[in-house]
Amino acid sequence: MPKINSRYSALQVLGLPPNADEEAVKSAYKKLVKMYHPDSQEDGRLHWQYYDIVEAYEYLQLHPVEMNETGGNGVNISQSETSNVAPEIKPVRPAKVFGGGNSGQISYGHDRYAQEREFANWSKRQKKEKKERIKKRELELQQMERQKIERDALAEAAYEEAMRKINIIRTARAIENLMGRAIDEDNK
Repeated sequence: MPKINSRYSALQVLGLPPNADEEAVKSAYKKLVKMYHPDSQEDGRLHWQYYDIVEAYEYLQLHPVEMNETGGNGVNISQSETSNVAPEIKPVRPAKVFGGGNSGQISYGHDRYAQEREFANWSKRQKKEKKERIKKRELELQQMERQKIERDALAEAAYEEAMRKINIIRTARAIENLMGRAIDEDNK
């Protein structure tokens, strides 16, 4: 992501020449924002370019140039065509150049886009962590289910063993009773 630190670099991001006026800036901005907006991207490959475009446009809003007597945007066209020296740019209030009604109040929307990127990354991390927690919980539930099945199987085996021993004891008592009666009848 290029760092926008001059009007020239902002205009380059928008694909405009150094002597572009505010109408050309607005037109290029609208066109590029539609083209690179994240919602219009199917695969999201060019998502970062959208933020570069927004940052460039907002830089131009924060650092506009005053109209001069040549009718341009603060750049003397004949001077910029014949000289390699950067033309002098005179700053003015954003509302004066871009027609806003806020009397020069400055929007720091570029911070908003950085925050949106940060939120998007945070949101992705949260979704990933949630999926990991769900997967971990599912594994824990599966483990608990296996343990319950094992406990139930052990309890069933212990119950059957206890019932077998009880039946042996009952059988032994029944035999003892029968033998006791048989001995009593023989003694009579």
